[in-house]
Amino acid sequence: FGSSRTLLESTQYLFPPLSFRHQTPKMLARRFAQQTSFLAARQARSFAAVGDKIPSVSVDLGFPPQKVNVAERTAGRKTIMIGLPGAYTPVCSEKMVPSYIAKQAELKAKGVEEVLVISVNDGAVMKAWGKDQGGDGTMVTFLGDPKSELTKALDLVF
Repeated sequence: FGSSRTLLESTQYLFPPLSFRHQTPKMLARRFAQQTSFLAARQARSFAAVGDKIPSVSVDLGFPPQKVNVAERTAGRKTIMIGLPGAYTPVCSEKMVPSYIAKQAELKAKGVEEVLVISVNDGAVMKAWGKDQGGDGTMVTFLGDPKSELTKALDLVF
């Protein structure tokens, strides 16, 4: 090649890095700046609040999926809605969902009628996850939002 650069140095910009550990500090700083400016510009809400109006959006229950309108399902009832990033995620499967199943008596004593676990999975995945979590016959209902319609309506997409 006529230069003192190694083959690795001459090709490092031809192919994108496979992971962060292969990036230089300058490349990491640039990527961080791009990501943070995007997130700052978007400023999505991080949660829905008690008293927010529940949008009239249908989600999937079970398989084959039955459409359930969330606004109608929660109307006039004390309901807890939990939005989770995905079925079978470790923290959700090991901590979040089991805690609601284990504390059903306490929740009922406080007037809660149902806990809706909603994720951007389809109804089949949510049904299987609910069964794996021991949710059958409990006050915890697993609903799928496969097209993120409820997530978007609540302005929770980021």
